[in-house]
Amino acid sequence: MEVEVRGTTYRVDVRRDGPDWVVSLDGRTCRVDARRLAEGWSLLIGPDAVAPEGARRSYDVAFEASSDGVGVHVDGVAVPVSFPASQRRGRRQAAAATAGAGQHAAVAPMPGRVVKVLVAIGDVVADRQPVAVLEAMKMQNDVRATRAGRVSEIRAVEGSLVDAGVVLVVIEPETRSGS
Repeated sequence: MEVEVRGTTYRVDVRRDGPDWVVSLDGRTCRVDARRLAEGWSLLIGPDAVAPEGARRSYDVAFEASSDGVGVHVDGVAVPVSFPASQRRGRRQAAAATAGAGQHAAVAPMPGRVVKVLVAIGDVVADRQPVAVLEAMKMQNDVRATRAGRVSEIRAVEGSLVDAGVVLVVIEPETRSGS
């Protein structure tokens, strides 16, 4: 996936390798041990190309949602992170095309593992209601309905790995019949 930090776009790839994560940033790869704290995460990075000669660096990191990306705080310093507009637009267009006419899709906002599916086929959901839980970088994120409606299809499988933009749940608008 691509992320934008202070006007510069980076290619980021993340994969699990045993207890650690392997993170590649524009081709530079490092191992990351992520530990959950009360107020965020502790990331231990290295040794690798980023932290040479056996050095390991530790960072305290906290995340918050923002309208166009993610607010990241590294050792108390705010670092605005966003996803390029073309990437956001491409994901929305792909989800709409994959879901079908009149349908909407709840899509994975990032690569990760499906922890839990919170709905069943036929369930009525409200706009922005959580429909699944996705884990990425040891952080669990709610995937929410994009509109109110009825669940018509569940494509997510608990425990499976998914890429960003993959349709997890398809929602059809509720039809009202006159009585």
